Amino acid sequence: MGLSESVGLLPHFNPDLDGEGMELPREVAEFHERIRQADAILISSPEYIHGVPGSFKNALDWTASSGVFIGKPLALINASATSNHAQDSLIETLTVLMADVTSSRIPLRSNRLSLDDVLADSAIVEKLQEVLATLINAVNSRTSE
Repeated sequence: MGLSESVGLLPHFNPDLDGEGMELPREVAEFHERIRQADAILISSPEYIHGVPGSFKNALDWTASSGVFIGKPLALINASATSNHAQDSLIETLTVLMADVTSSRIPLRSNRLSLDDVLADSAIVEKLQEVLATLINAVNSRTSE
């Protein structure tokens, strides 16, 4: 199971269960381990009511005391020209979590594009390639230190 599938399985964040020496709920411990194991993370999040979806924010809250994002190369893409609030909020949250955040906005002409539509648009493909190249360079820089 990937990170995106596990986000909805996490219990509601409770700081009383996240203290030093506390045993984390199994789903949370597994979520932390998936992040630790990843060389890098790519996030593309929708925006709901000018914010990050609640289940995703809950997942990020569970990582606050773990340090799993410290120095982790992370690319954040936003595929909507009109959704800026969630992107800005995620940048702030991930910066506080000390992730190595790269952010990019990829303007799509519609939010109803199929994968074939996206791949046929050279401007979108080029922007995605730039984001991935930046993320790969961050991973390579981190591993060569």
